[in-house]
Amino acid sequence: MKLRARLLFVTVGALLVPVLVAIAVAAAVVVESSGRSQEARFGSALNLIRKDIADTELRYRRSIADLAVSETLQRKLYVYNKYWGFFSKDTLDSDIAVLRDELETRLLRDSLDTIAVYRIEGDTYASVVVVGNSTYVPPSVPFDFPPRLEGRPQYAQTSDGIYATFYMPVFRPGEQIGLLVMQKAFNREYLETLSLRFSIGIALYTQGLYRYSSLPGIEPAGVLWARARPMTDRPFSGTYQYQGQTYRYLGSYFEMGPLAKGFLIVGGASSITAADWWRNFTQLSIIPLICVGAAIALFIFWGSEVIRAIRLLLAASLAVDGVTIACACPWKGGTSSASSTGDSRAWRSSSRRTW
Repeated sequence: MKLRARLLFVTVGALLVPVLVAIAVAAAVVVESSGRSQEARFGSALNLIRKDIADTELRYRRSIADLAVSETLQRKLYVYNKYWGFFSKDTLDSDIAVLRDELETRLLRDSLDTIAVYRIEGDTYASVVVVGNSTYVPPSVPFDFPPRLEGRPQYAQTSDGIYATFYMPVFRPGEQIGLLVMQKAFNREYLETLSLRFSIGIALYTQGLYRYSSLPGIEPAGVLWARARPMTDRPFSGTYQYQGQTYRYLGSYFEMGPLAKGFLIVGGASSITAADWWRNFTQLSIIPLICVGAAIALFIFWGSEVIRAIRLLLAASLAVDGVTIACACPWKGGTSSASSTGDSRAWRSSSRRTW
């Protein structure tokens, strides 16, 4: 191998290869860091969802306690309890419409889902008016049931999610005159809102069924993980493949009450992919490769000058050697001198090809 080729090979091997290896490792570290950052974002979103549920519960408890002491509500319930059977339907409908307007105003102001008002009828609470979503609001409530709750929520699982129902007895000085009920739906609509707010996929898994999921293909993977995990607050994480895309998720067991237990899972498309690594590798290699290319070019230029000097020195050395041989053998004939000169030229030519 010629000296120039050897110089190029050594230069590229010594400069380019280590730089490429370092860039590849750096790209992998960046991608891995991105994966850890994504999992941390999932954990933050999971905590924010839990906090939002707790804040919503507290907001409803405050709203129902505030509405229970409303003068308008107390006055109307007092009248309904005493004279319900004496009102004509038109009069009753007209009077209830005034109460409905006030409840709807409260519903919008406090961002509530459902408000229901009950009067006392024998040993039950009978419904007077319901505003908002009345899907799971009962038409009547046993008389001895709400005092045991007193503003605390009762959670129940349904086909589309979990519903929290808040009960608060309404009193007028000296007597109980009715019941106030508020209901909050932690259902598809609520979870879709959170999914958009946090820009993340959410899945709710309870009693062996997915009540809601915006995570593509999570069903098989989530079921296996949920079955394998103990019912504790410790989060669990994993990955799965769906239609050629890797997804990451983070989940946690939650319990809203004896009748509302399950797993809340958040996640999204994984940020650790070969395409991400290649993109990071390309971005990280631009400046280093420019510098290495410049260094290789300068080194080759310098090496060429050195090789040229060596060749000149070698040629001069061979010329001196040929003269020395001719002068040292004057007794030999022309044939010997020519032979020696020919040998010297042949050796010189061979040396040039080697260098």
